[in-house]
Amino acid sequence: MDVSRVFELLDGRPLIPFAVDLENGKRIQVTHPENVTIFPDRLRVKEILIWYPERDGYSIIWPRGISALHVGEAREA
Repeated sequence: MDVSRVFELLDGRPLIPFAVDLENGKRIQVTHPENVTIFPDRLRVKEILIWYPERDGYSIIWPRGISALHVGEAREA
């Protein structure tokens, strides 16, 4: 998937929460742009880390594993 739509969602103010579906069936919730880090940078995206401070955990996703985006469907955990 082209990650430019993910960047558009992350840059929106205020952030509209969204969910990322992965090819393995997992759904990742994004509720705060500050909890998302792109490695190594937006021009050469290799990994996207999404941190969950309330659980002190994180998910690492690879752009090629994204199968769908659901805007407005994420919610606070």
